[in-house]
Amino acid sequence: MRLAAVVIAGAALCAAPGAHAWGNDGHRAVGAMADQLIRGTNAEKQVRALLLPGESLEKIAVWMDCAKGAVCGAPTQEMADYVKANPQHAEYHYANLPFQALAYQPRAVGANGSDIVQSMRQAIWVLQGKDGAAVNPHRFTRRQALLLLAHLAGDMHQPLHVGNAYLDKNGAYVVPVKQEQVDDVAVFSTAGGNALLLDGNRSLHNYWDFALVDYAMRRVEAQTPEQFARVALAAKPAMAEFDGDPAEWAPLMADEALAMSKRAHAGLKIGPVQAVPTKETKVSWQVAAPDDYAVTASAIVKEQLAKGGIRLAAILQAIWP
Repeated sequence: MRLAAVVIAGAALCAAPGAHAWGNDGHRAVGAMADQLIRGTNAEKQVRALLLPGESLEKIAVWMDCAKGAVCGAPTQEMADYVKANPQHAEYHYANLPFQALAYQPRAVGANGSDIVQSMRQAIWVLQGKDGAAVNPHRFTRRQALLLLAHLAGDMHQPLHVGNAYLDKNGAYVVPVKQEQVDDVAVFSTAGGNALLLDGNRSLHNYWDFALVDYAMRRVEAQTPEQFARVALAAKPAMAEFDGDPAEWAPLMADEALAMSKRAHAGLKIGPVQAVPTKETKVSWQVAAPDDYAVTASAIVKEQLAKGGIRLAAILQAIWP
């Protein structure tokens, strides 16, 4: 595996778990951007009314991962109550659409009523003051809705949290059209890249969550998520702007993430299936990447993190103009 200097840059993170998007620094950067962008607005006032003393969007952006038992210390009682009331909470973070798809479809392979698009829409509806089984089937409180939105805005812009590779036993890409085709015999899911292993045991998903975020921060000489947020916003990244109901922006953002997931898988050489289980799958595949993968992918990471922060702020200001 040839990943240039980023492998060294991210070496300290190799043992970090890969079950959540962007890792701590990436999510905090998204929240820090939104904190800066809503400062002095009605949205900031409404957000602060839902936060506890000392909290900010930057700080709560990792709450959903902490509730899953990530490296945040012991879960709080609030987290424990949320997990108990939401047994499918791990599914709220992603959709496993075939990365070759052109657009999110709610009944497509890898999509379901608890996926990232539907969970983000429900969080936005709750913050808009809507209620009832159709718009709030998980019974999120307004505070929970904000905690989820602050995190999912980051997850939505991690390409491997929307676009997934499906493979046959020889490592060839397959595009299933029905969920029943993913039988772990002829067609396998790579679980958002968690079953694609670089250098023996590091997953592609983990690499995007941690090493590439670390590399993107180093490339702009940012030492903290807040510093990275300032640099990213100062660059004034070009991005599509949405209008109308912000709940309907979620599938549009998923469509963008699908396009990015095609770039994330471009040039990867995948070996045959091996009987080496991961936390998420019963089998895995060894992967080799192009020489310039780290440089290209870290540029995508910088772009996607900036989009996540800007979109989070825009959603909050659309909810509370």
